[in-house]
Amino acid sequence: MGTSRVLLRSTGIFLGQAVFLAVILAMLAMLSGCAQIPGITYSIDEQFALSRARAVELNDQLQFSFRLDPASVSVGQDIFLGATFTNTTDHPIVFREPEQNGVFAFEDFDTLLLFAVEPISKDLSLLFPGQGLVDRIVRQPTLGEFVELPAHMSREIRLQLPHEAQVKHAPANVFAMFSAEYVPLPVGQYQVQMTYINDVIGNETRISNEFVFVDLHAWVGRKASSLVLLTVTP
Repeated sequence: MGTSRVLLRSTGIFLGQAVFLAVILAMLAMLSGCAQIPGITYSIDEQFALSRARAVELNDQLQFSFRLDPASVSVGQDIFLGATFTNTTDHPIVFREPEQNGVFAFEDFDTLLLFAVEPISKDLSLLFPGQGLVDRIVRQPTLGEFVELPAHMSREIRLQLPHEAQVKHAPANVFAMFSAEYVPLPVGQYQVQMTYINDVIGNETRISNEFVFVDLHAWVGRKASSLVLLTVTP
């Protein structure tokens, strides 16, 4: 009877240890699979120095392309695109996912997708988009923008491309951007190019009244796509 009690007690201890170990391993697996674990924090100047230093090494880890959906639209029709990001490595990487307000025709700190549209016909002389047309929402890079991309996997994001233009011969004065009349892209063919940009290694947070960046080892650099043809029909 004494031996049985010892065996039962030993078995109980073993099972308890096994359950505890299983829980620990599961937690570790979750943590290892989540690339958004807060890491070391850096000041603004330090983070940009790190970003520049890492950009060359990380350049080939991410591929970027996009497709227009559809590639042929009628005048005034909404223009959508599918931006595709591909991890070329054998391990997960973190990238900052563009949101709709990250699609801009000019570059600033929070620009993630930069677009250029050029008419093929020399007869079309346009400002695209019109001056002051794209609204800019300046915000801190947040944790939710950084997502994990598994090894050799792709992620496609559907976004909308601004499609209104301003004629270049509009009156040249400081009020033109407010008084100009914007028009949908005229009939014709256009070459569209997108550039993905990320200059931050992780999300921004505030510690003791100081803004710092949490190092998530996010992909940094810039990737320009190939030219894609857009056709605008009557």
